[in-house]
Amino acid sequence: MTNPSERNLLRMRNKYQFITPIDNPIFLYDVGQLYDTNKTRTQLFKKDLQNFLGLDAPMPEFEDSSTGNKPKLKAMDICDQKFDGIRKELITIGTRASMWIRKYFLKSDQVYVSSREFFEEILKEWKVDPCLSKDDSKATAVES
Repeated sequence: MTNPSERNLLRMRNKYQFITPIDNPIFLYDVGQLYDTNKTRTQLFKKDLQNFLGLDAPMPEFEDSSTGNKPKLKAMDICDQKFDGIRKELITIGTRASMWIRKYFLKSDQVYVSSREFFEEILKEWKVDPCLSKDDSKATAVES
């Protein structure tokens, strides 16, 4: 990682900081892909994951982890004004991560994704505050 733009996205200030290369392939996905309502993409995702893992049997259906006998947790509304600072920082981190993944990480021949265009669209959503409506004048996203 000698490219200053790439190092800046990862906040690597010291030119002697390096990320150690890995030798194994990576199947990268967003959790949203597990519950995609587009049945064609969902089947492709499951087939791609099956092939990546070298499985003979098809992947089972993904279960919704929000059901079941789990302890009740107190919900928080991330859109509450008192969380504006946290949300702003999360969006800043998401923006940088999205840009780095799309611009650098996905270029590796060791990184595999299913439905690449859809995956990249999901990554672009990491740059947008989900609490602001699309027509809200305050809604902003960093373009890349």
